[in-house]
Amino acid sequence: MLKLRRKKARDDVKKGVSQWAVGWMRFKKHKAGLLGLGMIAVFLVIALLHNVIAPYPGRPEFGSFQPLYDGEAGMPPSEKHPFGTTVMGTDVFSEVIHGSVYTLYVAFTCDHNHHDLNRLGRDNRGVSG
Repeated sequence: MLKLRRKKARDDVKKGVSQWAVGWMRFKKHKAGLLGLGMIAVFLVIALLHNVIAPYPGRPEFGSFQPLYDGEAGMPPSEKHPFGTTVMGTDVFSEVIHGSVYTLYVAFTCDHNHHDLNRLGRDNRGVSG
């Protein structure tokens, strides 16, 4: 009889599932969370491929003022310049794409500093973890 109990107990136990798998299963149920994750993923891809996506190089590289030389400075949005051009002659779409790298840099730096300050605050209060 003891052997049957042990065997049944082993059958009832499922294989271990990691904390990450449990968290992902719970996260998948929330549509707003998945939408936010998708937006972050798109933003990361844009930042990583900024030199490929942007039609003009970022400032102050050679060629970033090409619209100025073409007489297209201060133009409204068009097919060639989806967000238009500045009075200085730079393509606004290219500036936005290149600016995504700096936005990520600031976001990660602030997040890192926030965690460091949080840890420092806990250490001063005598709380660990």
